[in-house]
Amino acid sequence: MTTYSNGRRDDPTSPPNRTGVVGDFNSAIFSPDWLDRYDLIGKDDAEIAHEGELSSALIVAHEVTTFETKWFALQVLENQLSITSKDALSPALKDLAVGIFQLVPHTPVKAVV
Repeated sequence: MTTYSNGRRDDPTSPPNRTGVVGDFNSAIFSPDWLDRYDLIGKDDAEIAHEGELSSALIVAHEVTTFETKWFALQVLENQLSITSKDALSPALKDLAVGIFQLVPHTPVKAVV
């Protein structure tokens, strides 16, 4: 199966299923536990991220945080945050992104891509 540059496997004309933000991030705070603590994801999502049942392993470090749940993948670098939905964009993904930025209101954001 082909995966197109917009992240979708089914239709190259579909809108992308990823939200990206360019800014200055402290990557290490964006752990599954942190998102769970603030009710942005459920305990099941945090456990799946920790267990690494899916294709990507959990990494939480100053330079990068990356993990995957059943419905999204998160990657945070020092200069970019990316949330990718496993399906079409959904209100839950929007709520997650908005919730993250409500928790870090002083984070400099340069662009949304």
